[in-house]
This record gives sequence, structure tokens and C-alpha cells, in this order.
Amino acid sequence: MVVKLQPYPLYDELVTLSKDIAPDAGKLSVMVNSLSKDKLNVIFSLILHHSIKHGEFNENRPVPYQGNLHGSGTGKSGPMFRIKDLPHQLTQIIWLYAEKS
Repeated sequence: MVVKLQPYPLYDELVTLSKDIAPDAGKLSVMVNSLSKDKLNVIFSLILHHSIKHGEFNENRPVPYQGNLHGSGTGKSGPMFRIKDLPHQLTQIIWLYAEKS
């Protein structure tokens, strides 16, 4: 199966704005953890888009960058990532999105 990259204007805008951003991993984790489920879904879409765009998406592992899927029994559900496992440019993009949210 070939994964085709679709245009994503939000991603493109954040890439343009993120060039000189130096996100703090601890603050970024706090910011992201305070976001609504809908905004977390947007962050996951940004992560997926980035992984596909940079040829890092693996069909056999649909959660990229060593992320894990957590079920609702853990108190949180959905994909979970460690900031240190994400590419620097992606942390910049997430920082900008979380800051705007």
C-alpha cells in the first residue's frame, strides 16, 4: 500500500513559522497534556503528516517515532509520544500549534 501525502496548509504554515523556535521539552509536555482531545488529534495528524513527508512512515507501525497506542483503561487513550523521540523540526511545529491553542 502506498501512502499518498495530501496537502496540509496548517502543517505548511507551522513549518514556515517554526524556523527559529527552540522549544523546551518540559514545557512542551505540559502544554500538550493540557490540550483538548480534538487538539491532540490535530497534533497526531501533524506527526503523521511529518512522518509521511519525510519518508519515516512505516505501514507496519502506524504510530511513528516510537509512539504507543494507549487504550482507555489507562486513563488516557490514543497515541503517546516521548518528546525526545520526535525530530527537532516536529517539536517546533507542535510547540507553535500548542502555543496557539
